[in-house]
Amino acid sequence: MKEITLPILASLCTGSLALTSIPVNAEINPQGQSILCQQQGWLTQIAISTPDFVTAICIDENDSDNINSYEPVPTHYVGQNKNTGGKLILPLAVADNSWGPGVPNFFKAENGSYTYQMYVSNNVDKNTITLSVFNNGRRIYKYNTTKYLSGWR
Repeated sequence: MKEITLPILASLCTGSLALTSIPVNAEINPQGQSILCQQQGWLTQIAISTPDFVTAICIDENDSDNINSYEPVPTHYVGQNKNTGGKLILPLAVADNSWGPGVPNFFKAENGSYTYQMYVSNNVDKNTITLSVFNNGRRIYKYNTTKYLSGWR
């Protein structure tokens, strides 16, 4: 796959903890939450670090769907370009958050012609997370990892 720069990220500046494998230490706070989520006053559902970006799926406890909820739902996608520091904060268009062994999760946010997706396999033996970015339906970025921060519980 051809390596590209994502101009949309470069130009925009806008419980108990389950740790499987932590992103770079500078990207999480001492409580084990993603800095990207914490900066907004949100909880971390899941966060990953790629060679180019730090991304997180966050939970806004003050969102109308989460007020007085025992099991809050993810509300936002946050991404930051490691090279430029440009940050993107988007509401989730899709948050399939059915946790359980073998039950995948799917999160999707949209910004104009760009779509940002995070897929969590939830395989019992090896949980893989895939971050994909699409422009007009064509995938322009893909990164798979088994290293992630899994959040707020």
